[in-house]
Amino acid sequence: MSERTVGPRATEDERDVFFLLSSELLCVLSPEGVFHRANPAWRETLGLHPEELRERLLAELVHPEDRASTSAQLSRLPAGAKTAEFENRCLAEDGTWRSVAWTATYVESKGTICARGRVTRNGASGPGRAAGHRAVVDALASIFSYSSSVLDLVRTIFEAEGWEAGAAWELERPANKLRSLGAWSSAGAEAGALLDACRGASFSRSQGLLGRAWAGVRTVWTTSLAGEGDPEFSAPAEKLGFRAAFACPILYRSTVIGVLGAFTRRADPPDPAFLEVVNTVSRQIGKLFALHRTEEMFRQLIEAVPAGLVAVNRDHRIVIVNGRAEELFGYVREELLTRDASSLFRREEAEGAGPFGPEFLWDRELGSKAASPHCWGVRKDGRRFRVELQVNRVETLDGPIAIGLVVDVTERRRNEEELHRRTLELARANAELEEFASVVSHDLQEPLRTAGDQLLRLEAEPADRVEPETLRQVQTIRRSIAWMQQLIRSILAYARVGSRGKPLAPTDANDALQAALSNLQALLLESGALVTFSPLPGVLADPQQLAAVFQNLLSNAVKFRGREVPRAHVSAEQVGEECVFSVRDNGIGIAAQDQERIFEMFQRVHSAEDYPGCGIGLAQCRRIVKRHGGRIWVVSSPGEGTTLRFSLRAAELSASGGGGPGRSRA
Repeated sequence: MSERTVGPRATEDERDVFFLLSSELLCVLSPEGVFHRANPAWRETLGLHPEELRERLLAELVHPEDRASTSAQLSRLPAGAKTAEFENRCLAEDGTWRSVAWTATYVESKGTICARGRVTRNGASGPGRAAGHRAVVDALASIFSYSSSVLDLVRTIFEAEGWEAGAAWELERPANKLRSLGAWSSAGAEAGALLDACRGASFSRSQGLLGRAWAGVRTVWTTSLAGEGDPEFSAPAEKLGFRAAFACPILYRSTVIGVLGAFTRRADPPDPAFLEVVNTVSRQIGKLFALHRTEEMFRQLIEAVPAGLVAVNRDHRIVIVNGRAEELFGYVREELLTRDASSLFRREEAEGAGPFGPEFLWDRELGSKAASPHCWGVRKDGRRFRVELQVNRVETLDGPIAIGLVVDVTERRRNEEELHRRTLELARANAELEEFASVVSHDLQEPLRTAGDQLLRLEAEPADRVEPETLRQVQTIRRSIAWMQQLIRSILAYARVGSRGKPLAPTDANDALQAALSNLQALLLESGALVTFSPLPGVLADPQQLAAVFQNLLSNAVKFRGREVPRAHVSAEQVGEECVFSVRDNGIGIAAQDQERIFEMFQRVHSAEDYPGCGIGLAQCRRIVKRHGGRIWVVSSPGEGTTLRFSLRAAELSASGGGGPGRSRA
């Protein structure tokens, strides 16, 4: 067996074989970083021929952001450091940056540096990756203020991993389309056509790469954009050499609200670890999108409040206002914010402290409310106006705040004061009217009674002492006295509708109708009239006055009859919160031009000889119905009967009434 000798030459040959066959990047550099030698892995990994690297500086291939740190690490070796470990980004032949982890040592005997590099992933590394992380943090810090920061954030992450272009899309409702939020590219102006395609295109569910990510609720990618069926992208992408792309859904609570997309000239799929990062980031972006939507909805709600909204912090400074508050006080928003709230309000009782004082806001439990109905607001020009102020104290992350709703009640208070004044005037007028009616009734009734007594004496005389003509005149005078007494009673009843009426209470309309029919029994017997009725509801009414309305309307139905037997029907229907009653007859009817004036005092359509009466009954009905908060009207045509209708507020009865359908006649 021959003896094997291992000498310097054999060791050197073995090193050469290892140098040539290694899949990692190996190189020999001068202390200044100049290539002396590079192995074939440079060509396989980065597309750089070893012979072309000879005499070139390593710094020429290193990303500008990583050059200083790389030079600092290499310079440590000749100074005595045994090894140096660092990462940087190196430029490949296709123009992309590759992250490389380096281990280097200094060979003192030859004055050279031997370095071994391993490509870790496509993207940033070392100080460059740290810078990328800082950019991500900065973008996250500003995303709450600027919606464009979402795009800045994904650009920072994607560029750090070597993706040269990208875009974000938001799901637009109710169109159910993906709409672009914006696009970016590190490829410069040459990528303009692709960016325009990203910004201008919208996608439906399952359409193309983006639609598949949306429909599948998962990240998808392709190494051939041309085969994806995305004509918006394929043409500009092929022209620029972009071959690979991926799309990642933006999720909020498992619901897709948008999609992220990125493009590269490389044909290899994305790194799985990177995709996991993107999936995590997309979920966080989904939460931020939802937060922005909530904030926008909150802002719109504040602006939609018809009252002025003023929120005050513990230091008495205004922190939130809405547009209505600007209008009320005459300030622009910037002038109101941080202003002392006390300057905007004054109490009615004193010119000093306003109701936003500490005792008004803070001497109460959280969530409690307070109201100051007697308060003045102070405009910027010093003018004051009446306000109603409601305050609710709530807790926030920045401490307790008091939220005040400010309503300008100047006009309302003016109307209330005017209404109060008119109410007093009306009460006084009603009292005067009743007093007048009572005096008139007493003063007129007395001579009528005296005249009646004289007629009685005259009628008691023997027949041979009184002329027949005199007796006829006595009868005429007696009818006139009776008519006059009825007129006085009607006027007195009309005057007492407002002052003698009882408080409105839930009333069974069936009982009121029966009371009216009982009072009309003699008239119904005399005329042979037939009155029918349907079940009537409960209403809020004065029972006696409601019976008076029924009595007047049914009396008119009998009085203004034609040749047929008088017939009348009473019914009701509920319309919203009201009950509408109808009294329908088969009488002579009323012409259209007379249908308003029949409700006026002493307005008659027919002569007293044809149809006797005072001309007050319908006027009294209208006054009663108006007191009840309703209205009364007529529907009629001559010769076709008349329907009188009136409305009253509906009311629930404590017990069921006995008002079934029925009839009443002679």
